Amino acid sequence: MSNELEIYLSDHPVFTVVGLTKALGEKIGKSQLYKRLRRLEEAGKVTSVVRGVYSVVTPGQDPQTAQPDPFLVLAALRPDVIFCGHSALELLGTATTIWNTITGYSVGATNTFRARNIRYKVMQLPNSSPLQPSDLIDIDRSAVILQATGPELTLVEGFRHPKRVGGIEELVKSADTFRSLDLAKLQNILDRFQQRRLYAAVGWFISRERERWNASATYLHALESRRPKSRVYLERGSTMSVLAKPWNLMIPRELARSEDIDGF
Repeated sequence: MSNELEIYLSDHPVFTVVGLTKALGEKIGKSQLYKRLRRLEEAGKVTSVVRGVYSVVTPGQDPQTAQPDPFLVLAALRPDVIFCGHSALELLGTATTIWNTITGYSVGATNTFRARNIRYKVMQLPNSSPLQPSDLIDIDRSAVILQATGPELTLVEGFRHPKRVGGIEELVKSADTFRSLDLAKLQNILDRFQQRRLYAAVGWFISRERERWNASATYLHALESRRPKSRVYLERGSTMSVLAKPWNLMIPRELARSEDIDGF
């Protein structure tokens, strides 16, 4: 194996044939490159994940059962991917459970596929309330920089699409361990969505630990003024819910606290 190929594989634990060819095709020659890639696969040093995508096998691992980092797999396939939903919670290091589904936004076509017992779901970037650079965060994953929705957008989108984060209970317990929240950024995101249910959901969440998030009564009352006119469910279909005052929000009973019901 050439030094160039060794260096490339050490820097790319998951890679595409297209990316490998672009990087080394002219130095090694495409035909030689493909031959060496086949030899590496036969030797169990790399393994195919999906068509056109390979991962480097760690010494001692079985190539047939080795599980490549699913975040790097999707990033290799869709270099522009922005991880969202539960995948964002995992990358932020706050998810309380591990999912076998990886979700992200991309400018490419919507696609869902499975590889090595992992489900990948790629969604088109939203046309309404488009993402802004300030909504995103860079995360180092095995020396590969990935983009994910930041805690503020992840929180709002989680309330908007609970299934993408594993349900409201998983979202709330995960978000409770965020290191910080930028309240001005959170307000900006809510104003872009313009959904009363989201104002109430975020207001309820922040009010639970207002001192920790450094939220003033003025900030909370501003959110409360945008609450729904009538009661709405935080998670549709939930049968065991209680009313959280003053948000007109029916929340899962297991998440209720006395201050949720009595108001702030």
